[in-house]
Amino acid sequence: YFDLVFIDANHDYKYIYEDIKVWLPKVKQGGILCGHDYDKKFSGVIKAVHEHFGNDINITKRGGIWVKHI
Repeated sequence: YFDLVFIDANHDYKYIYEDIKVWLPKVKQGGILCGHDYDKKFSGVIKAVHEHFGNDINITKRGGIWVKHI
């Protein structure tokens, strides 16, 4: 299990959705799953993140990084 997984690969919805699905079970309890480009330009990122976590995420003010504490 990992303490931290940072996703920043293909920003299309289907790829982000699958990345979250694959990596989420590999993050240990108390760990963090996060990713880059949570931004209107990358609507697929926003959609995939919300389908997995709803609004139970944090977003950084700079850099558009989404953070999910597990």
